[in-house]
Amino acid sequence: MSNEAIFGLLPAEFSGNSPILSKEMLKEKLLEMLREDSGKLINILYRIDISESKLSRAFEAKIDTKIAAEIATLVVERLMQKQETRKKYGEI
Repeated sequence: MSNEAIFGLLPAEFSGNSPILSKEMLKEKLLEMLREDSGKLINILYRIDISESKLSRAFEAKIDTKIAAEIATLVVERLMQKQETRKKYGEI
């Protein structure tokens, strides 16, 4: 996972061995940030390079738990895309 455990969204000791566990952990942290520090969350999502249009659709859910679940899915998808790109073209 890295990037300081995805810019602080996951604990530093997280090893990345369980995608299900990581997504659940990610949802919990996203929910916490939605409620307590949404500005920092938006900044992190920008750094991860989450599509603004997809993020806007996630926020249409209007319920924090659903928003967090949608954003967690977007983060995991984006990180998988980045990993595939790195495999294809090599780490720069």
